[in-house]
Amino acid sequence: MTLRPVDLRAITARSLIGNEDVLREYLGYLNIHFRQREIQDLSQLVDHLDDETPLNKFFVGFTIPQIGKEFDLLKINDSTILNIELKNGKKNLDEIRQQLEKNLYYLDGFYGNRVSILFTYRVDTGELFELVDDELVEGSWDRLNKLLKTVSEDISSIEELCDPTKFLVSPFNTTDKFLLGKYFLTHSQNEFKNKILNSEENVFSIRGNAGTGKTLLAYDISKTFMKQGKRVVIFHCGYLNDGQKLLNDDGWNIIELKNIKSTIESDLDNFDVVIIDEVQRINVKKLTIWFEVLKSFNGKLIFCGDPKQFLNVNENGNESFEYINSIVADSNQLSLTDKIRSNAQVAAFIRRLFSKKANIGKLHVSPTNIYVEYFDTKKAAKLYASVLMSKGWEVISPTPSFWNQEFYEEFDRVSGISNSHHVIGQEFDNVATFIGPNFKYNEGKLEGYETYYPSVKMLFENVTRTRKNLCLIIINNPDVLHNILEIMTE
Repeated sequence: MTLRPVDLRAITARSLIGNEDVLREYLGYLNIHFRQREIQDLSQLVDHLDDETPLNKFFVGFTIPQIGKEFDLLKINDSTILNIELKNGKKNLDEIRQQLEKNLYYLDGFYGNRVSILFTYRVDTGELFELVDDELVEGSWDRLNKLLKTVSEDISSIEELCDPTKFLVSPFNTTDKFLLGKYFLTHSQNEFKNKILNSEENVFSIRGNAGTGKTLLAYDISKTFMKQGKRVVIFHCGYLNDGQKLLNDDGWNIIELKNIKSTIESDLDNFDVVIIDEVQRINVKKLTIWFEVLKSFNGKLIFCGDPKQFLNVNENGNESFEYINSIVADSNQLSLTDKIRSNAQVAAFIRRLFSKKANIGKLHVSPTNIYVEYFDTKKAAKLYASVLMSKGWEVISPTPSFWNQEFYEEFDRVSGISNSHHVIGQEFDNVATFIGPNFKYNEGKLEGYETYYPSVKMLFENVTRTRKNLCLIIINNPDVLHNILEIMTE
């Protein structure tokens, strides 16, 4: 539901604040999620402003989709973004400044060449502050009143100004932004990071589904330790991607998992921090053996992964994490749940793709960012894939067997097409992948056959790489096409 702009005097009318039921109905109509206490705080701000100052066309409580970044008050025209935050005594001045700096970072990413002006109203003291040249200064009520009278033109849809994918930073796919620190961690990520940095305990784990920010957190922790002069090694359970190679060129030490045995047996004393990323791809037997060696390690040991993402019949992410949970104290485990990578409607579609009865809560499947193409032959599918690649799409094929001829083998040989193992941990704005005749629906659940690596697991890996758009290229499988069209038209 679209957030409606509103006049601040309308939602702070005394007769509304005194009638909680009607106020809740009105806020619901406007799609505003402020609590009554916050409306009362807003009322105090309105009382400070001149009676003749126009307060129309404010967006109240706008949240950037996927990111979850919220702004209390925004008023926007073609040249200016005015942001006012409401804060109480729980925030000190440094925290207020940091929040406005964070707001400025996101507002500068909105479409259009607009100047951002940022204020904070401190409810408990009645003070007004403004962010000027990265400094928090005492705000002027006269200046705010004049600005509100100046920003008279307005926009009607704030969602059109904001592309969440502009703010999604990956150590692998936007390595330059990552190294420059052009991103923010969520509150829970920051809390756990500080715990690891400051704790005298040594063993920690980070788990989360695809797109929850676990890799960004692990690599941010690594970067922070390196800035402190710590010696860090990251073991990656997969092929090193281009971003990891760039990080290694920048002085990082990221090693493929196949080299872990020799490293931990001979070079462990050369490191202060060991991070094992995509740990769910290590079977329990090997994990147990390696952890016995790592017990003698006096530095920080961090396991990171997603129990659902594994690509081999000998791997079981759930079993791997059961073992990790048994060796890591509960207080040293972080479980990330909120998706900050993929579009919410795309995420809902992906859940239904694998189980048509999956619970997607209040979300709905929207075809806006989902594309389905159907072909009889692999030749036609490859031709279409080449068109997508020419337009910047990342095309991913299931990884074929090294030993047996498989349906998807031809795609893996096409220049520019990645396979499931090459994209582990990565993310892309636009992703396309193939669904061949080896898939079928059985009582609403998608099943796959006739591949060395589990077909359904590879498809899940492929589709969860997207941040924005997803294209399914279906080959000679009308039954799967029928079921997917049913999902999209529910």
